[in-house]
Order: sequence, then C-alpha cells, then structure tokens
Amino acid sequence: ADGDEVTVELAPRMRVDAAGAPKVSRWQTIAFCVSPQRKAKRDGALADEYDAQAARRAAAAARVEADRRAENARKGASVRRVVGPQLPDRTAVHEALHEDWFAMAKHRVVETLVQDPEEQHLVKSVLLAHYVQLDELFKTYAAERNDDARSG
Repeated sequence: ADGDEVTVELAPRMRVDAAGAPKVSRWQTIAFCVSPQRKAKRDGALADEYDAQAARRAAAAARVEADRRAENARKGASVRRVVGPQLPDRTAVHEALHEDWFAMAKHRVVETLVQDPEEQHLVKSVLLAHYVQLDELFKTYAAERNDDARSG
C-alpha cells in the first residue's frame, strides 16, 4: 500500500565462499530465489527453515517443561517439609496394626471371620495397606459419636 516502508539493515561485511562468491543465508534464499530454475534450492531452504523453527519450538517447550518440573519439585519439597512431620510413620503404622491384630486375635475375631491362616495373612496385608485411612475414619466416627453423647 502507499506509504508503507521497509527498513533493510545491511551487514558490514559480506561472507564469501572460497571462490569469492557471496554466501547466501537461508532467509535470503527463501526471499530471493523465486525463479523456476531456483525452486529446488528455495524449497530446500524452506524445509530447513521449517525444521529449524520446529527445533526451536521443541527446545522452548522442553525449557518450559523443565521449568515446570523444577517448580513442582520445589513446591513438593516445601510441602514435604511442612506436612512431613504430620504424616504417619511407617514403623508406627506397623506397630499399631500389630497391636490391633493381636487384640482381634486374642478375642478370636480374626479366626471367627477368616478361618484359613493364609487368608488371614492376606486380610492383614490389605488392612496394612489401608490402615491409616481406616484409623482416621474410626477416629472421625468415634469423635462424632462422642459429640452426640455429650449433646444428647
């Protein structure tokens, strides 16, 4: 359109090959090799440019992903420092289950519900896997029931 301007910055030196012919950059090839005789060269330069752009996008995406992972790791470490002391200790969980299991065995609850010793072992491993959640559930209902008893 009328009044449009184009600014062209010239390099202070022109790169040349061993024969003294100017070396043409990829963008120059894409911009100026428009004749049918130079189509193959231009198409090659375009393909190289698309590959280079894709590589830059992939590198940028990898940097973003690495930054995201680093930030998540930093946040995770921070949360673990804060929450860590509040989390149940595995040894304490094993000991608590062992005490509860012993009490159930003492009152023959386990044998009444599950006669086969192998199945008892499987039940115990399932309880261990969910012991913390079961313990929290029990505490919640026990506290709720205790509140009902006080208010009633």
